[in-house]
Amino acid sequence: MTATFREKHPKSNRPRSCSLNWHWQICLAPPNSSGQFTTGPMEWTAGYRLKSHPLSLMTPTRPWHLRELFSREQYLAAAQAYLRGVERRIEAGLNPAVASVASLFISRWDVAVTGKVPGELANRLGIAVAQQCYKAYRELLASARFQRAFNAGARAQRLLWASTGTKDPKASDTLYVKALAAPFTVNTMPEGTLKAFADHGQLGKILAPDGGECERVLSAFGEAGIDTETLAAQLQNEGAASFVKSWNDLMSCIDSKAAAMRKAG
Repeated sequence: MTATFREKHPKSNRPRSCSLNWHWQICLAPPNSSGQFTTGPMEWTAGYRLKSHPLSLMTPTRPWHLRELFSREQYLAAAQAYLRGVERRIEAGLNPAVASVASLFISRWDVAVTGKVPGELANRLGIAVAQQCYKAYRELLASARFQRAFNAGARAQRLLWASTGTKDPKASDTLYVKALAAPFTVNTMPEGTLKAFADHGQLGKILAPDGGECERVLSAFGEAGIDTETLAAQLQNEGAASFVKSWNDLMSCIDSKAAAMRKAG
């Protein structure tokens, strides 16, 4: 679904019109067998190949949530598409202060490799991937490209840690909160994790901007037979499919209740 908004160009009184997708959440999913990107539920408004999908028609009154990200490469594709959209708004003389977050899913990595790696690597893959992404994120914020946009009024797109509830009952229930404490990030903790951290959580060292030991840890997973690139694509596909199913289930429920109300009324 699309909508049209009209925004006055700051250098004139003439309103500028453009068409944009009204949805505020974006799930990154590959195209279907027909080569079309999924556009059904509100989350599904852009495809995995974001290099060809700059978010150039963003409205500054609505935040943008780019989700279902599982790797540095997927994060950078999303972040660069967002930044290209901001740059195009600047070129057009429009307000570039568009709020946005890019969600990186953490615990699903560790669930996916449970029982497939040596014990010393248990519950370490998600954190290593997050460290690698955080390094890329901080490098982007420090880049001349982003600084030019920032000086023109743009906002930083925040890196968001998603799926931060511990799935392994043998691990700390605040594992991903303690490990991923870092400036300029958001952590969307499940309620149980939030309560656990309020009760007994402790913060360790702040996440290193240079990624810390992530490359060494990721190399260890590679030696253990884990292809992180292939797994990232698999996790993204599964995540997108799960959200599509949830949306379709919701729509079916609404249709059923609406039909019942029409029959009763």
